Amino acid sequence: MAQAKRAPSQNNLRKFRDELESSNFHNLYVFHGEERYLLEYYLGELRKKTVAEGMEDFNYFAFDGGSVDMDELGDAVEALPAFSERKLVVVTDLDLYKPGADRKEKLEALVADIPEYTVLVFVYDTVEYKTDARAKIHKLLGESALVVEFLLQGDSELVGWLRRRFRALGKDIDMQTSEHMLFVCGRSMTLLVNEVEKVAAYASLDRITESDIDASCAPIADAVVFSLADAVAAGKYAQALELERDLVSMRNDPVYLVGVLSRQMRQLLYGRIALDSRRGQDWFMRVADTPNPYAARRQLDLARRVSTKWSRAAMKLCVECDYELKTSAADRSALLETLLLRIAALEK
Repeated sequence: MAQAKRAPSQNNLRKFRDELESSNFHNLYVFHGEERYLLEYYLGELRKKTVAEGMEDFNYFAFDGGSVDMDELGDAVEALPAFSERKLVVVTDLDLYKPGADRKEKLEALVADIPEYTVLVFVYDTVEYKTDARAKIHKLLGESALVVEFLLQGDSELVGWLRRRFRALGKDIDMQTSEHMLFVCGRSMTLLVNEVEKVAAYASLDRITESDIDASCAPIADAVVFSLADAVAAGKYAQALELERDLVSMRNDPVYLVGVLSRQMRQLLYGRIALDSRRGQDWFMRVADTPNPYAARRQLDLARRVSTKWSRAAMKLCVECDYELKTSAADRSALLETLLLRIAALEK
């Protein structure tokens, strides 16, 4: 069986890890991606490898891309490192493809001729990384840069990472509890770092439990909406309304919340189809676009409480509410509460 090809972004991250091990670096990098924690971590590792401790004032330069003077940046790139083989120059949020007419030529000249002793990194933080194959800079980057995208990690990587983080804090966590934490808190390592510390501080025993997570973590909106759908399916409408009001009080847009609830109802429908046709969890995960097995099991358990007819009707009501939210001047929170009451009135 042929091995699946890795995504280019993952191949480049693996290449960069190899370069950290060998200290054989490109002179030009572009760092971007949703997982800011990994980006900051690997930028820090690159700095350790290229800038000797105590020499930061001489061999490390950081610039804000929005205001950087290209001549000043050029001087930093060209100047020889002090008592070292290399130096590191980091530019944050300079859009390489749209630098501005007054900086375009100087930027292209800079990227085309980076000294061998300089490691130049362009970091995309608040600016979105968008390429344009027609631009001259695109060809220059293709010739000399390693573009590394830091993606949200998969569940298997995150479960292992969570266990290592908890062990460093003197705690242990098993796979199922780790999956529960990802379900409640999401998969952003940037957010998970703080949640791990909160859970470890709260837990009275060495082994972390789901109760510890539920009591100490701030759940993402998707997890709260799942609890809301769970309450509706169980006939706990007072609890559902309380959860809805909590979500709105946290400044979640009702349009967004109805969208998330619609997705949840669609997954319930897929769950019912999977159960009725005995197609199994793998089929459900594929059609429902649910990569997390733990989340898939919970969604299928929830689907067992409702009928296919109920799921279709609930999904239809969500679509109608979404249309009303976007076209009427009615109070949005009231429309969302009315939606829950209309779903409550459906025959299961």
